[in-house]
Amino acid sequence: MSMPGLDRPTLDALAAAGRAHGLTVVAHAVDAGVLVLQHVPTDPLPDDLIAEIAARGVAVTPTLAPIENVCGEPGGAALLDDPDLEPLLGGPWREFLSYSPGGWAGEPPDFGVVLANVAKLAAVGVTVLAGTDAPNPGTVHGASLHRDLELLVRAGLSPADALRSATSVPAVRYGLADRSTVHSGQRADLLLVDGDPTTDIARTRAISRIWRGGVEHDRTVFLGGPAERELTDSLHAQFRRVLDRMMEHLPPGVDLGSLRP
Repeated sequence: MSMPGLDRPTLDALAAAGRAHGLTVVAHAVDAGVLVLQHVPTDPLPDDLIAEIAARGVAVTPTLAPIENVCGEPGGAALLDDPDLEPLLGGPWREFLSYSPGGWAGEPPDFGVVLANVAKLAAVGVTVLAGTDAPNPGTVHGASLHRDLELLVRAGLSPADALRSATSVPAVRYGLADRSTVHSGQRADLLLVDGDPTTDIARTRAISRIWRGGVEHDRTVFLGGPAERELTDSLHAQFRRVLDRMMEHLPPGVDLGSLRP
């Protein structure tokens, strides 16, 4: 399915400007000189394109969490009753996770094809990064990353590789040398979980303690407070602006109105 996007001269100019300023260029076009490619398609990736991605050294963020919503999979709703997450998902977050896509004519795409695309990329050595594209429908910042890690494992990554895709690997790709590993001199941004997520990726959800910059935080303080509502209202507004703009340029047969918060 074709969706609206930038014309090629504009895309090339933006990518060139980003590189000139020493920025990591992230886009949807592998031949624009990007360092990170966002999303995998719902159609099978051709072998020659996979080879080109690998040859160029481009990393790929599949964004499986929002894509599974498009494909008619459980999506964000699969997190609503998770015993480790449910107590910390207040009303606003549950609203986001409950959005169902709809709007596409015909049968939804096959999510199995999407997972197979990720498996093929990983098999030839393409760097795979975790990422949720939140606040797209059915996703939220934080909880949806746990779902994304689960889906990366379903696509064939080991739990340890899935963890690295959300920590040390993106830190290297984005030039964040002060974080992602545990040793002297690194930022003390840490999670303590119950269980071993290198054998069961779902244990990333069993968080018992959190530190940011070496300071321990109580994540329950945020739940239900005015700061939470302010943040979620801002995310709703941001998504509505993006959706309104997209709807001005949609191809025939596509209606995203059902995604509107």
